[in-house]
Amino acid sequence: MAKSLQPRQDTKQRDLLLAAVDASDQIVMITGADQRIVYVNGAFTRLTGYAPNEALGRSPEFLEGPDTNPTTLAHLRQAMQERSRVSAEILKYRKSGEPYWADVSVVPVGERSGAVTHWITIEREITARKAQEEEITRLAMEDHLTGLPNRRAAESRLQVEFSRTRRNGPAFAVALLDVDRFKLVNDQYGHQVGDLALVHLAKLLASNMRGGDWIARWGGEEFLVCFHDLDAPGAMTAGERVRKLVRANPVKLSQGELRVTVSAGIALCGLASDSLEAVLASADALLYQAKQTGRDKVLCAGVSRGKRGAQVWEGAQVQIALHEGRVVPAYQPIVDLRGGEVVGEEALARIIGAGNSPIAAHRFIPAAEQLRLLAAVDQAVSQKALERMAGGGKKGTHKARLINLSAQFLGDRGYVSALLARARELGLSGDGRVNPVVIEIAERQTDDLMQLQRDLQPLVEAGFRLALDDFGSGHASFMYLTDLPMSFLKIEGWMVGRIARDTRIRQLVESIVNTAARFEVKTIAECVETPESATVLRDIGVDWAQGHYFARPQVAH
Repeated sequence: MAKSLQPRQDTKQRDLLLAAVDASDQIVMITGADQRIVYVNGAFTRLTGYAPNEALGRSPEFLEGPDTNPTTLAHLRQAMQERSRVSAEILKYRKSGEPYWADVSVVPVGERSGAVTHWITIEREITARKAQEEEITRLAMEDHLTGLPNRRAAESRLQVEFSRTRRNGPAFAVALLDVDRFKLVNDQYGHQVGDLALVHLAKLLASNMRGGDWIARWGGEEFLVCFHDLDAPGAMTAGERVRKLVRANPVKLSQGELRVTVSAGIALCGLASDSLEAVLASADALLYQAKQTGRDKVLCAGVSRGKRGAQVWEGAQVQIALHEGRVVPAYQPIVDLRGGEVVGEEALARIIGAGNSPIAAHRFIPAAEQLRLLAAVDQAVSQKALERMAGGGKKGTHKARLINLSAQFLGDRGYVSALLARARELGLSGDGRVNPVVIEIAERQTDDLMQLQRDLQPLVEAGFRLALDDFGSGHASFMYLTDLPMSFLKIEGWMVGRIARDTRIRQLVESIVNTAARFEVKTIAECVETPESATVLRDIGVDWAQGHYFARPQVAH
């Protein structure tokens, strides 16, 4: 009796299981070993629109479409070949042609021998969730004011463009555009009008892009435009077209028209381009130069000529070197002229160029100063110099470690605060001992002595000592000695070079040495190249000296 009831109970359980599967709101599909459908539940018809008889006997591939990701499909097939369970999110298509997203899990069913006889697929529709994700991504990659791609989106797209070009694609040009005097627009008319101007420019430029070209908001009042398939003259022409377009289309306001202009820097990216960062740095340097030389102007790499064009190129190389961490200090020893021992060193800026060879400061500092990159150079050099000072050992016995800081650096509170914070971390300030850190400033770097006093005050309070560079350079002012707490005075190299053969120069240097002694300031002679010069300098009382006669600057490895 019990045995006769067992088949009936098995049938009831199977019918109950099938009813539960058929009532599920998730698609359940079973395929045979040949990947042909042998079963679909009711949810399959409700979600896809296909009746069971339209699906049975077919491969599930009939649900795929033109936008189904082939990489995802390949992943699924590979797992099934390995008889493994697999999950993926796949774009599929209903009978109506409408796409939908499904979270798909596929599980093999086999015999004890290991052979797979069937595959059970369970699908959950996730179209709403994917739409939300796409909206979140869109918002994250879109500038909320203008509707253009934002900087994050532009950087991602530029990386794709760069990779394509490096493989074998045509070159493209990157233009950085900046609205001229935009701060005045905000100050005079208010930020609402400023926003209207940005929206106006975004629509104007986006609607006038060539096919394939694109535009993004790079930040603030700055836009980035990508031009395709152009050489340098063509990119210059395209940039001029944009500049003239903006100039000819003022912003319409209720109180009238607001005319705005833009400046642009353009750099080309091709097979020879080292990095995307280098291209952007070049465009940024050109933009800065366009702003500095009159505004409402376009400068393009490969088109700019003469000294100014060379300076822009050099400035771009400095930016690239800063980005890549190739701006480093080279250390030149400072020697006591009486005892001959090394008593200090000066950290001099260098760029590590091709073949690991250092590039001297005179080749890039003028361009860095013109393009306002000098503060960043100072920061790179000073941070590494501080770390070397804190390293201890024999080098820790040096009485003075000189670091050059420009007016650009000293006038930026952010840079100064970062330097002081790093010095505190390394134990190089505020402990009552004589601080080895000496800040070297040039007489000619500013005409505003009161402002210089204010800029130097935080450093002096932290215990840093001061050295006056270029004394005797033609910009001398004894006010520096009287109004600033100088510890060292550096004698200009042109005088040192002539001191062994020119009596008048020797007398002049003697007077400088005597004046420094009265102020209890040590003297350091620069650019000592010969033993004759060193002897004369020692005899007239100069304290310390540096130059190629003693040692050339060396980059620490």
